[in-house]
Amino acid sequence: MEFLSSITAVFADWLTKDGLWQTLTFVVAILGGILLLLSYVVDRWAKVFFSISSRLDHLENKPPKDYRDQVYRDTDISRLLKTIKHDTGADRVGVYQYHNGERSIANNPFLKFSCTHENLKQTARSVQKYMTNMPISIFGEWNRSIFDGKSVACNNINDLQSVSDMRTAQQTLRVNGVVSIYLFPLRDPVGRTFGFGTIEYCCDPTTLNDKWRAWAAGQYKMVGALLSQSVIDE
Repeated sequence: MEFLSSITAVFADWLTKDGLWQTLTFVVAILGGILLLLSYVVDRWAKVFFSISSRLDHLENKPPKDYRDQVYRDTDISRLLKTIKHDTGADRVGVYQYHNGERSIANNPFLKFSCTHENLKQTARSVQKYMTNMPISIFGEWNRSIFDGKSVACNNINDLQSVSDMRTAQQTLRVNGVVSIYLFPLRDPVGRTFGFGTIEYCCDPTTLNDKWRAWAAGQYKMVGALLSQSVIDE
């Protein structure tokens, strides 16, 4: 009991002297810290809210994208493909563009290609919806030539049977009814390859001589320029 009385006396003496001031100072410091923390939190939330509101207002007030130029370019590409098909007597001509698919567990990209444009002879069958998200490994060594800016000629797909890494290509082309195919690189203005154009024959094996292949390469160069312009405008 005496011990409790002595502690009470010491505490009372502490409050009556410097203790009260120290206690008030401590309490004020704590309250000040809490107020500063609340001020920071409120400020951060206000900035986040303002940013979200600004973006929403921007989206609501943003005019719809004008796709007119891209539609016009696609029309020009279709006209070029029609000319290539007509002048070479092809059954089918197409535009294929490389793109990235999903990634593996090792974070390796599954590079693919898809047919984005085609033009057909009246008797030919469309393959555009089938030739989508195709692994680039299908065309094996042809990809190297395309990325090096070189065209590829296959007068008869039966010749691919003797090339082990091209047998998948042979079977794929055969399913599409192709007997002869020619590929031409599509490149942007600085020379980067992003796809290839094709000239395909589905009835009899057909040989395009050097003159016609050079002409077709020039036509697909114009196709590549049009497609590159679509990317620049984005």
